Amino acid sequence: MKESYLEINAAHLKENFNWYKSQAGNGFVCPMIKANAYGVGAVEVFKTLRSSGAEIFGVVRLSEAQTIRNLDSKVQILLFNPCDENDFKEVVRLQLTPVISNIQGLKDLSKVLLEMNVVSFEVHLEFDTGMNRLGFKSSDLQSLFQILKDISKVKVAGIFSHLVQAEDWPDPSGRSASQVQSFSNIVDKVEFFLKNNPNLQAMHKLVCHFSSSKAINDNALMVPHSKDLLKYGIRPGLGLYGISQKQKNLKSVLTLKAPIIDVKWCEPGETVSYDGEWIAKRPSLIATLPLGYGDGYPRSLQGQTHVLIDGQRAFVVGKICMDFIMIDLTDIALKSWEGDLSSLQASDLKETYKESLISNWMTKVAVVFGEQSLDKSITIEALAEKAGLITYEFLVHLNPRLKRKLVGL
Repeated sequence: MKESYLEINAAHLKENFNWYKSQAGNGFVCPMIKANAYGVGAVEVFKTLRSSGAEIFGVVRLSEAQTIRNLDSKVQILLFNPCDENDFKEVVRLQLTPVISNIQGLKDLSKVLLEMNVVSFEVHLEFDTGMNRLGFKSSDLQSLFQILKDISKVKVAGIFSHLVQAEDWPDPSGRSASQVQSFSNIVDKVEFFLKNNPNLQAMHKLVCHFSSSKAINDNALMVPHSKDLLKYGIRPGLGLYGISQKQKNLKSVLTLKAPIIDVKWCEPGETVSYDGEWIAKRPSLIATLPLGYGDGYPRSLQGQTHVLIDGQRAFVVGKICMDFIMIDLTDIALKSWEGDLSSLQASDLKETYKESLISNWMTKVAVVFGEQSLDKSITIEALAEKAGLITYEFLVHLNPRLKRKLVGL
């Protein structure tokens, strides 16, 4: 059975990861592979980056952590979702590194550590510097420090925060600059606390991480004080795939391909797809691709885009189905005709088009978006915009049933 597939260029993915490593002042780079690695494929991305030397990965759901732990019994997995008592039992069993973002989380973890007779357990602490989503406020520091001393079993391995508006970095008057200053103050206080309470610090030096890939991609190295952010660790997401970035050091990783599975002629006046909204105005050569909104190709792209066949545009026609889209090959067929193009019409082409030529189309594969296309109108970013989605949303909609293929190994 012919199926559509997402190609993942492993060599480019590794190069992008290594570029982030070169930018992190403290050497800490935590690839975020939450939500099936932003829809790319968590297993494929994990295996590729692990082989490239990645030592820690970030996830949000416990089920995501379980998947990665089943692949690797030793790699460090940072779990960003708040946990309850039952969750913490699994966290301890799997030897995950949980993020603690509130006092209740500390208490629940402490209770589990006592029940399971665990002497010490490393965590990362999350601080809220403006997102107002999760994390301790700077005003919570004293009570936090006291609880850590009372618990004693919890060891602080890292601290971090989230940028609210990464694109405004490194504007000195922007929100990111204010957040970096707030985080810097928190870092100083936590480091001072741990210096005076060394029994509460992990075996290694405290790890501080802050930047998403967007702040680094779009703005890093533009002005001298941008280094203020780079002294902390990086948690790259979309940037790993060369998406939504201005940095020329990063390479595009993803290409979505769809094989032609059927070709037929439509007479003038005949319609294509549900509700008959697309009507053939001439004899039209229509191909079907095994790709639809069930795979994550949005219905809102109807009438707005095309794919590439042998580097030439073939427009998507008719409503996008759950499992299929149809494309118009007529213009490409006319261009490939060896006769007199000035007088040739689609009707002439149909009359002389042999079955062998129809069959030849069945061997071709369309590029729907990505790396192997120089057509900027079918980049992931461009398609997301046409669909009325942000790039993140477009990617995570890619259904796991869509096959993933690693290339460039």
